[in-house]
Amino acid sequence: MIILFNYLLVFTIILLILKLVFSFFYFYKINNLEKTEIDERKYTIIQPILSGDPRLKDDLTANLKNTTDMRFIWLVDKSDKVAIQIVESILKNKNYSDRVEVYYLDDVPQEINPKIFKLSQVVEKIKTEYTIILDDDAVIDRKRLDELSVYEKDKTEWIATGIPFNYNIKGFYSKLISAFINSNSIFSYFSMSFLKENKTINGMFYILRTEILSKYNAFEEIKYWLCDDLALATYLLSKNIKIIQSTIFCNVRNTVPSFKRYTLLMKRWLLFGNVYMKSAFSIKFFFIILLPTLLPTILL
Repeated sequence: MIILFNYLLVFTIILLILKLVFSFFYFYKINNLEKTEIDERKYTIIQPILSGDPRLKDDLTANLKNTTDMRFIWLVDKSDKVAIQIVESILKNKNYSDRVEVYYLDDVPQEINPKIFKLSQVVEKIKTEYTIILDDDAVIDRKRLDELSVYEKDKTEWIATGIPFNYNIKGFYSKLISAFINSNSIFSYFSMSFLKENKTINGMFYILRTEILSKYNAFEEIKYWLCDDLALATYLLSKNIKIIQSTIFCNVRNTVPSFKRYTLLMKRWLLFGNVYMKSAFSIKFFFIILLPTLLPTILL
């Protein structure tokens, strides 16, 4: 038993080191590409907005502060009175209201993905060359956005996905979620990208040419799918659109007030992992993602 334990321990350490090395080299490669300042007027940020997080107003305002010329489209439920009040409060600032369009939407029909339902209704309203889909609890790093200047030169069809992280998080359950995100996102997304195994995107933050959404009717095609990020990635890959893993960070500040809320979030994210393994499983995924996750528990 001791011999088996030692073999598994060494194997686990090797896999974790490989994951770390792959991630570092991928980040180093992208980080050293020559970049220029992007023209913000080419981009529209779309955010489905839902009340419930105490940081909602701060996060929405932060993205407006971090940009100067980017357009925003906010999607708010007509029945969400709190979200409506927050939006109206922010837009009292003339510097912000000139750049933001707000659409008040009816409740989502049964069996349709709520986020995709909202996004599908405004594709025709986007007037810029590029579209950024951003969750309402995510704050983009404006300096890192200049990495998009590299992808603008790529004339092929692509979707670039950002990388989430957490900092300045308070509360026990919020910190547990933060630890889960920070320990999984960077090393998982970067290492798989190094191995050219980009088969999904991070639904919290992604960028693509607006014409792709309308050309392939993307949101309409996946509105009945459960995991919207994996659904969009799978659908676009079937159209030979490549996935680019960027090093553009966004701070996702989930507020998790209770054990019940923590359980629901983890259940949702683990469900995504389950669906991913059924639809996009590979040997590389097994050795770089799945085994390093399972082996520490087996060793324990």
